[in-house]
Amino acid sequence: MKTLDNDQDKPNDQPTDDAPESRSEPQTDNQANNRQDRPPDNNPDRRPQQSENSDRRYRSDYRPQSDYRSNYRSDYRSDYRQERRPEYNQDRRPDPQRSDYRPDYRSDYRRSELGDNRSDRRSSYFQDRPQPPPANQNQDVVSGVLVVDKPVGLTSHDVVQIIRRGTGIRRAGHTGTLDPRASGVLVILIGPAVRLSEFVSASDKRYQATVRLGSSTDTYDDEGAIVQTASPDSVSEEQFESTLQKFIGQIEQVPPPYSAVKVQGRRAYDMAREGEEVNLEPRIINVYSLDLLEWAPPEAVIDVFCSSGTYVRSLANDVGKDLGCGAHLVGLRRTKSGRFTLRDAVPLRRLQEAFTAGDWYKHLIPAAEALSEWPMVELDADQVELIRHGHRIPAAPGSTGLARGVSQQGDLVALLEVDAITNEWQPKKVFFQS
Repeated sequence: MKTLDNDQDKPNDQPTDDAPESRSEPQTDNQANNRQDRPPDNNPDRRPQQSENSDRRYRSDYRPQSDYRSNYRSDYRSDYRQERRPEYNQDRRPDPQRSDYRPDYRSDYRRSELGDNRSDRRSSYFQDRPQPPPANQNQDVVSGVLVVDKPVGLTSHDVVQIIRRGTGIRRAGHTGTLDPRASGVLVILIGPAVRLSEFVSASDKRYQATVRLGSSTDTYDDEGAIVQTASPDSVSEEQFESTLQKFIGQIEQVPPPYSAVKVQGRRAYDMAREGEEVNLEPRIINVYSLDLLEWAPPEAVIDVFCSSGTYVRSLANDVGKDLGCGAHLVGLRRTKSGRFTLRDAVPLRRLQEAFTAGDWYKHLIPAAEALSEWPMVELDADQVELIRHGHRIPAAPGSTGLARGVSQQGDLVALLEVDAITNEWQPKKVFFQS
């Protein structure tokens, strides 16, 4: 057997004139000496299996470095997958009986536990995870009012979030903030009916307030620090009632320092909590009636019927100042908002049960009922099509102001405003889309 004892018997590694490597840079003396001094490697196990182009592929000394890297990697990988691991191009699963098998524990676990195809894996992965309620496909169609009896301890925004999750309708909002310590009527608009907010929010409110005489606080309620105390023993029921009459009518009222009123872009309660002095401008409000419901010194329960934007806390504080003994609010319950009263309100717990049962629609009030005090204009099918596209329709003689345009089925189509010059109803806000 012939062995490679000298350089003359070694394989000819020099490129020929017709080989592509002849265009490469010539090797240096150091490179040539290092290659000659390198012992031959005849062990086939330590050399990758070569294809028919291997003579060209593995001689990096005679080609640019960039060409060597790109051609070597791409050719070697393709040859290795096809010749050494043919199953790579079949089902991508290596054979455990092969000597070069390396288990992929993650892949094996997913195949054994979650199934072979991706759909099985996805369904198995998500089957035990809590799923959100399905999105309501008709959230642009469902439009109406939910009247909630808000419990003490929740903010108005908390109630809105509960209704959004329960109905699956993102488009929802309340028509007037109710303090966390207050309870009672909270009107929630659902779907396209939220566009009625500017009209429903301006509606009058009615409250049942409990006032404690003898002390004043910095927040005007029982959560604040006491700033003044005096004995209310000298205050009689007749004196208290006569004092209430002074605050009936159109009056100026200063909001509490701890309120959501903005002062130069900042909330008043943020400024008050940081110890800053809060100077709020007085507002014009309307108090229609103040009736004494219960007299139990040092507390009194009064019925307040007022316009939107009235702070009952400020009203209690002002009454205490006029009496000279001080007073603050200890309890508040809204009994009416617009046309909706406690009789129309649904307790929040019962509404949550209806969400679970899927029959919450029975508590939904039509959007047209939110402005029931407005005049109603009944529209036929042709008039509905005209209003939907922004066209005017004739108005009855003597029509003025705003009105509700309602279809023959009772759906709120649009809010209409009369044009006194042409005596026509002009669509102001359109709700009916189909």
